[in-house]
Amino acid sequence: MEIRDIIIKENIKAKKNYGQNFLVDQNILKKIVESTNLENQNIIEIGPGLGSLTDFLAQKAKKLVCYEIDKDMIAVLSKRFDKNEKINIIHQDFLKIDIQKEIEKKVDLIMNASASDTIFLYDELDDDIFSVYSLSLEQRNTIKK
Repeated sequence: MEIRDIIIKENIKAKKNYGQNFLVDQNILKKIVESTNLENQNIIEIGPGLGSLTDFLAQKAKKLVCYEIDKDMIAVLSKRFDKNEKINIIHQDFLKIDIQKEIEKKVDLIMNASASDTIFLYDELDDDIFSVYSLSLEQRNTIKK
């Protein structure tokens, strides 16, 4: 099901307090994932929202763990990906977990987060464990041009 259809069917509205915006252009999503080196990697996606990027990441990932804070998005993600064994959806604020304890293996981090959240996370991460890809609204707009 297309993201636009999900938004209409589920009557989804972006929540400004979570900085939500929904990227619906499949071509842009595909370009984003193709621009990374994520083949057969363990990936953490922060803020998957409706799962538009999640869908493409799961096609490449060895394992994909998605942290989502919004319970409404969790409901949608659970419906979309409940049968996909590669994907683990966690309803939790990623900024409140102990990153070093939660993650044991090398992972690639995909962040749909605000700039302030991104800066905080960069300071907390061990370069030997994490490769970080941050996707901001500005980057999405640049890719679109």
